[in-house]
Amino acid sequence: SRSRSRSGSHSSFSSRSRSSSRSYRSSSSRSRSYSSDRSSRKKSKSASKSRSRSDSRSCSKRDGIRSPSSSVEPSRTPQQIKDDEFTKEQRTVLVSQLVMKADERDIRRYFRKQLGFKVNDVILLRDKRTGRHKGCAYVELAKLEDVDRVMEVSGKIPDFQRFPIMIKASETDRHSQAVETDTRIEAQKVYIGNIDQNVTQSQLYAIFSQFGDLERVLLQVDIATGLSKGYAFLSFHDPKVSNLVIVAMSGQILGSKAIKTGWANQNSAAPGIKEVQSNEFPDDSVARVERANIAFKQLNGTGLAQTPGILLVPGMASRVLAYQALSPDASKNQIIAVAEEAVNLALGLLPSATPSNTPLPISLPPVDDDNPKCVKGDLSRHILVRNMFDKDQETEDNWAEDVKAEFEEESSKYGAIQNVIVVSNEVGGKIYATFDSIEGAASCAENLAGRWFDKRQLRVEFVDEIPSH
Repeated sequence: SRSRSRSGSHSSFSSRSRSSSRSYRSSSSRSRSYSSDRSSRKKSKSASKSRSRSDSRSCSKRDGIRSPSSSVEPSRTPQQIKDDEFTKEQRTVLVSQLVMKADERDIRRYFRKQLGFKVNDVILLRDKRTGRHKGCAYVELAKLEDVDRVMEVSGKIPDFQRFPIMIKASETDRHSQAVETDTRIEAQKVYIGNIDQNVTQSQLYAIFSQFGDLERVLLQVDIATGLSKGYAFLSFHDPKVSNLVIVAMSGQILGSKAIKTGWANQNSAAPGIKEVQSNEFPDDSVARVERANIAFKQLNGTGLAQTPGILLVPGMASRVLAYQALSPDASKNQIIAVAEEAVNLALGLLPSATPSNTPLPISLPPVDDDNPKCVKGDLSRHILVRNMFDKDQETEDNWAEDVKAEFEEESSKYGAIQNVIVVSNEVGGKIYATFDSIEGAASCAENLAGRWFDKRQLRVEFVDEIPSH
């Protein structure tokens, strides 16, 4: 059939050449007649050529032969296909923090040209009602070994938007996520209001991502003017992190305004999604606030303030009090006032309001945990002093009682002591002491930390309780 088609094509070309040359010499009626005849022959040959191609394709399908014009893919064994299906979820990563204008082509091009990774598939997660994507997508990589390398570029700014995207491994069923057939649990969004107009979406991400896994920031912008409307929505992976943000950031001065925080209204109409809240905090809340404070100071010029809200974060009030009580210029009255506040916190009472322009101690250079003069732990009546003795060098009888008497004599200068325990059977030269009051324990800890005793430098920390022996 191909040979007939080529022959017909050659014949048609010859006819067209002859007809063209004759028509210039002939009359107009003869030219029109010949053209009409030529048009009918062209239609006939075109139909014949179409039938020829159709016959050729059906032949190829029956015989298992590809058309020469189609791309030839390397043959894959059944085992290779099976292996690809088995590792598909492991080769899939979740890309979040995408802008609304981003599409599958942008993501595929960025992975291939900018990062050098071959991509098999890109699926943007879309809202079932609006059809708009949710700022995240599943990307199936061609090679399993590329997954770890892709993780290294998480947090970088792609060429199709102005702030970073986040990439993390995902072994969930991406297709069920894409079509939303199952109920999915999500942390309820966080509302941030009263935002200064000069604050950008990128700056919000830089600050709030320090608290935890921030999946998306959406700063509301006026379409006509392009200016911020003064509020935004944050999507965190963990509702405990969302609660920490709401409590710690309420009333913080960002730009020239005190921001407002709270839970965003639930989107109860969204099918297949259940939004949850939490009134709990992450275990390492203080460390998360410290990271956010550093970013806040870099972008805002001043660090986070000691607002009543931030003192509600577990461990934060005690840390602030410890800094105040153990600072070199702290007076005895300040230590007593701080100790009374610590007792109130221990009884579950709310912390007293602190002026909002007072910076957190963590806005200062970070404390070196290896510094012997630094007293670790939260304020309490119990302290642990290390390096008071070396049990391997003590040879006299009842040496532990002598060490205890010397310690009581020195430490009673700072407050009444209830109990002292010398741990004589362990290395480290440890002595536990319980004072009648927190101020006594704080004063003793401040004065002993970093001092030298018999060629050993003392280290002190607050503890929740002392051992029973």
